[in-house]
Amino acid sequence: ANDTNTACLKYFDLDKFPIQGEYPNWNNFMSQFRNASAKDVFMAWVYSVFKAKNQGSQILWMHDGGGSGKSSVIKALHHYLENSLGSLNDTNMNSEFGLETVAGKRLVVNADCKKPSMIHSQILHSLSTGDPTSINKKHRSMYTSKVYAKVLICSNSAPNLHTNEYN
Repeated sequence: ANDTNTACLKYFDLDKFPIQGEYPNWNNFMSQFRNASAKDVFMAWVYSVFKAKNQGSQILWMHDGGGSGKSSVIKALHHYLENSLGSLNDTNMNSEFGLETVAGKRLVVNADCKKPSMIHSQILHSLSTGDPTSINKKHRSMYTSKVYAKVLICSNSAPNLHTNEYN
């Protein structure tokens, strides 16, 4: 829905977020950016998650060898998004009901992606185009809806951009 009062696009009063205090895990993660432009792009993406009128479809894939604090980012976003956060994993990515976990969510997360080819999956394609998507929920009728969710994928590997196959 385009209504900013719906659960997926619930308005978050950014002025109520704490701007002072100690956030060592977040600060540690942010200190790892090698250049200011990359840091600005990341922060713009985070802001877009909370900006109710932003309906752009975006996938952020964060990868490194581990131990950088990617999970701290997920925990911080989950703290503020609560029930507006859904999850994707290898199990529901291959299920006919895979999109039921993202319906009505503002942010969809795969916290530990093991498949670099996931970037080519039909579900991510559906989420990134902004096109109406068929959502099949168990024991309910299938319906079509636009999903205005941002996607965050965390992995120890970079996405495999050199294939068109998801396996």
